[in-house]
Amino acid sequence: MILDRRISVKALLRNGDDILVLREKKGDNSGKFHFPGGHIEGEETLEEALRREVFQETGIEEFEIGPPYFACEWPAKIEGQLVRVVGIFYPCSTKQRDVVLSDEHDEYLWMPPADHSNHPMVSFSDEIISHYLQPIDITP
Repeated sequence: MILDRRISVKALLRNGDDILVLREKKGDNSGKFHFPGGHIEGEETLEEALRREVFQETGIEEFEIGPPYFACEWPAKIEGQLVRVVGIFYPCSTKQRDVVLSDEHDEYLWMPPADHSNHPMVSFSDEIISHYLQPIDITP
């Protein structure tokens, strides 16, 4: 079975030593924490989509976006259709700690990245955070 692919952008949004995670209110990941972000709409650039999604989900408008550091795929059901999501993850930083949740989420946490295993997280979070914590060596 060939599945449609959707591109999603996600932020590992840092404030000091903590990153922001949001808990899903409903759906397949209900009760699990994940990173702010979502799907690209229309002709948005990756950065435009990331800024829109972070603002919609958290109310945070002012943040810096670093270069993407990780990409992976996962299956998801979107509007009743099974798709493969291609997720592109960006390190981001903000000075804002106040969060205004969207109706998609019911809780948020600012937590040290190493504490992620103490919370119910989406299945691919270990890999995403371990890549975030490792220095990147791109020497040939």
